Amino acid sequence: MALRDLLAGEHTDHLQSAALAMQGRSQTGYSGLHTEMGPIHGRLVSPLPVQRLAPDGSTSIDPELVRRHLPEPANRIPFGGDELQLAREVEPGFRYYWFNDTPGRINRAKRAGYTHVIDADTGEPENIVTDRAEGRGRKSYLMKIPMEWYQADMARQADALARRLNDIRHGRAGPGSEDSRYIPSRGITITGR
Repeated sequence: MALRDLLAGEHTDHLQSAALAMQGRSQTGYSGLHTEMGPIHGRLVSPLPVQRLAPDGSTSIDPELVRRHLPEPANRIPFGGDELQLAREVEPGFRYYWFNDTPGRINRAKRAGYTHVIDADTGEPENIVTDRAEGRGRKSYLMKIPMEWYQADMARQADALARRLNDIRHGRAGPGSEDSRYIPSRGITITGR
C-alpha cells in the first residue's frame, strides 16, 4: 500500500472519530456509556461544544462557549508563556537573593543576617531546583535581608575595594611591594578603557 493511501485512510479515520465524538460516541467503544469500562473516578467533565467540523477534520470552538463552560480563576498562570522561574513578589525594604544549597552556603548566609522566605502554601522555605547535573538536582533557597544591612555590606565592600585600588596605584600591593621593586620609574597609572 502506498504512503498516500495510508495517509488518506488516517484522514478518513480522523473525520469519522470527530463525527462520532460530536454525537458523544467513540470509535473504540469506550464513550463512557458502556459498562465494561468500569467506574470513572473524579469529577465528570463534559466536552466543550464544537461549533463546526471543517472538511479537513479541524474544529472551531467559540471562545465565548469556552469562557462560559470553563470559568478561569483570576490567579491562573497558563503554561507556555514568558515566565521567569525565579521571579517572586517581594516585600519592600528587603533585598532578596537565591542561595545555592552547597555545603555551608545557607548557614553562612544566615550568619550574614539573611533569613528564609517561607512559602505561604507549604509553610516551608521557598526553594526551586536550579541545577540538574548527572540526574541529581541542586536546590536554591530564596532568602532576604533588611535593605539597610545589605547597603551597609555593599558600602564595606566598596570601601575595601577602594583601599585595594589605592594600594595598587601606589605600589603597595602584592609580592615585592615592601621594597617598591615593581614600581616603574614613571610611576603607576591606571586609565579607563
